[in-house]
Amino acid sequence: MKNALSYQREVIYKDKRVERVLITWPVGSKSLPHDHGKSRGRIRVIYGEVYENVFDKKTKKFLWQTFNIAGSFFEETPEIIHVMGNAGPHEAKTEHEYRPPLKMRNYSEKELQY
Repeated sequence: MKNALSYQREVIYKDKRVERVLITWPVGSKSLPHDHGKSRGRIRVIYGEVYENVFDKKTKKFLWQTFNIAGSFFEETPEIIHVMGNAGPHEAKTEHEYRPPLKMRNYSEKELQY
């Protein structure tokens, strides 16, 4: 994975209907741009702060950026591509739940229109 700093992804539960994942985000780390296939996701920030840059999956155009702090929840849909990363001065941790289990596709930064 080619990130500013790698993050740690740990699958904590998976069956045919759902997948639960914990992600630890070191300071400065971020994901590659990716979608979630046909999955819907719900993300909870356990501690720290993460950002999310959201793009339209069809047009690849930038839609919005959010900053999410400990205790907040946000959702992912099959219609988007996003980049997540650690926005704060300390490590962050998030819990992700995907229904059905995740089958994501990565994109290059060049494909996206900021």
